[in-house]
Amino acid sequence: MKRVRVPLSYPAPDDFDGASGSLPGWQLCRGISGSFRVEWVAGFVWNQWQPWSGIRNHALGRLSDAEKRFVPKEEHGSVYREARIMLGIYALIFAGMAVTGWWGLIWYWLIPLFLGEPVMRFIRMTEHVGRPTVAKMTENTRTNLVSAPWRFLCWNMNYHAEHHYVPLVPYHTLPRLHEKLRDHIHIEPGGYLGAHRDILRKIHEARA
Repeated sequence: MKRVRVPLSYPAPDDFDGASGSLPGWQLCRGISGSFRVEWVAGFVWNQWQPWSGIRNHALGRLSDAEKRFVPKEEHGSVYREARIMLGIYALIFAGMAVTGWWGLIWYWLIPLFLGEPVMRFIRMTEHVGRPTVAKMTENTRTNLVSAPWRFLCWNMNYHAEHHYVPLVPYHTLPRLHEKLRDHIHIEPGGYLGAHRDILRKIHEARA
């Protein structure tokens, strides 16, 4: 099959004023100012349990106020049904392990999940935490310049401002989009460590 190359063409960055609505809960493009305080270490713990509490609430037929703002009312039933199916699959998996006596998924699935999630949290916190609480994506999102191994492991999601700017752009094209937008977005040249230093500095300034 012949591969077709499609040229990149996007709206002018200065004209773009979209809001980022893909992040749940407290991490939704919130800055560190006013009465809001980010607890840096607590963020790692929070993200371990947040997905499970969300599935549980959906299975019980509950959506948060934030979720109700972007999930159409006619789709509420689908959200509840899918959460119940997911919990049912998990229950079958654990029942199967109990019956067979084979607990390999604990070692190959759950333990890696809990060990890897803090690393993912370390990355995700750099995307929006500490940026201004505004709708403009060129201001409320960070792009972190990191090494090639990091870019490979996170599928170029270090180009996060670019990802939010045009979500349909595939991961392998984000570096090209970065070249077009680099003068219009917030870039953290120090990578993930630099972003966390910035977050901690802002926490310190907010508490001073």
